[in-house]
Amino acid sequence: MEAYTGRNSLGSRAMNPESSYWTTISQKYNLDFLELPDELLNTIVSNNVDAELIEAQQCLLNGLDRKIKTVGRSGESFFIREDAPEQAAYDLAKAIDENHGALKWFIRIYTYDPNTVWKNFGVPLHPGAEKYYRESGYIKD
Repeated sequence: MEAYTGRNSLGSRAMNPESSYWTTISQKYNLDFLELPDELLNTIVSNNVDAELIEAQQCLLNGLDRKIKTVGRSGESFFIREDAPEQAAYDLAKAIDENHGALKWFIRIYTYDPNTVWKNFGVPLHPGAEKYYRESGYIKD
C-alpha cells in the first residue's frame, strides 16, 4: 500500500474518483483511527483558513467504531467565469440557494450552509453572486 501523499483529503464513503480510495482502503485493510491531541488539532485549524474542528461520526468508514475529534474542511465551490454577466452569476447563486435540498441526491452528498456559502476559501466571489448573498442577508458587514 502506498503512503497517503496529501493530494486529496476528502474522507467519505462516496465512490466518486477523488474519494473512493478511502472506502476501498478501509474495506481492504483493518485501519485504526487515532484521535489527535486537542493542542495539535487546534494548531492545524489555526494554520489552515478552511479547516475547522469536527467530530467524525462512528461508521463513516470501516474501522471507525467511535466518534473522534478531528479536523475537517468544507468548501466545494461552484464556478462561473469572471467575465460572465453579473445577472448570470446572480441567477446561478439564487437557483442553487432555492434548490439546495437537491444537493443531497448527488453521488457525494453536499450540504449548504447559508452562514458560509459565500466564503469561497480564496476563490474570488463573482460580483453577481455577492449581490445575491448580500440581498439574501447571508453576507453581513
